[in-house]
This record gives sequence, C-alpha cells and structure tokens, in this order.
Amino acid sequence: MTDPLTGLLNRRALLDSSVDVVPVGTAVIMMDLDHFKAINDQFGHDAGDQVLKTFAELVHANIRAHDLAARMGGEEFCLVLSDSSPKAAASVAERIRSQIEAMAVSTSFGPIRATISAGICLRSTEPETLQALLNRADEALYEAKASGRNRVKISGFSLVA
Repeated sequence: MTDPLTGLLNRRALLDSSVDVVPVGTAVIMMDLDHFKAINDQFGHDAGDQVLKTFAELVHANIRAHDLAARMGGEEFCLVLSDSSPKAAASVAERIRSQIEAMAVSTSFGPIRATISAGICLRSTEPETLQALLNRADEALYEAKASGRNRVKISGFSLVA
C-alpha cells in the first residue's frame, strides 16, 4: 500500500481507500515531473530515484496531515486535499512547483534540476467519484504540459512559471 521508493501511498492504496462519492470541497492535483525520462537517460536510474525521493519529501512537507499523497506510477503523483477551494489547491500546487524548480537535487552525478506540471480539479456540486476527479485532473495536467510545462492548470486558467 506504500510506494517503497518514495514512502507515499501507492496507486492501489489511494483507489482502495476512496469512498464512492467524494465530499464537496475535495481537490485532486495530478503532478508529473517534466521530461523525467531525460533525467534517467542522462544521469541514470539511481539519480532519477533520488529526484523522485526528494520530490516526495517536498510534497509531504507541503500538505496537511489529513491530505493524501500517492505515487501513481513512474513520475506521476496525485494529491487529494479535503476541505479545499480552487485558491487553496492552486496555492499548494504552485508552492510545490516553485520549490522543485528552485531546488537542485544532490546526486552522485552532481545537482539535477527538475520541474513539474500539475492539473487540478475540484468536486463540483454534482456527486463525483474519486476516479472521475482523477480523470478531470489528468486532463488539466495534459493541458499544462501542452501549454509549455512547468505550470499549474485549473478550471480554465493557468499559473505560469
């Protein structure tokens, strides 16, 4: 139920722990490390693993104790924030985005810089499952990537680095 590399929940734990309909005010943030394959190709998987671990620590430091963080696979992560708002969710995502951008991850190959793209959605007034929110956040993530990466996309507007 825990990703052994990052210590975050794994995909199965996140999906198994969810209720059928999530409460109003639930925000889902999908995050993806930009061009992560290039990091692995250039510096090796050990260095890539260090970037993933450092990113997971940064995520954990920026969420509340009752929020959920999961590694969905590879370099994709998901946050589930309860009792949130568009402004609060965007603030969390932007804070994580700007912190990873400003950071140089120490590896045996020297410092590595990374950026992320993020997509956010919030539970509307209509009943929605966690899977539906994940799908909508994933769509916003792909919009962030398509519009240049290293940015946060939520409900029709962007936060650009």
